[in-house]
Amino acid sequence: MNSAMQAALQQKNLHWAQKAAITTFSTGIFFWGLDRAVPSFHNFLMGIFSCHGG
Repeated sequence: MNSAMQAALQQKNLHWAQKAAITTFSTGIFFWGLDRAVPSFHNFLMGIFSCHGG
């Protein structure tokens, strides 16, 4: 890892909105990868987001 990355990871005075944005973005990437890698998870999501009877 380069020193800029280490400095960014060790910085402790992030604003709460920056922490929320990082968490949201990271969680989105995780679930996107899980959706693409696991077919049963994809089917589960499609079942949740599909419009039934409409």
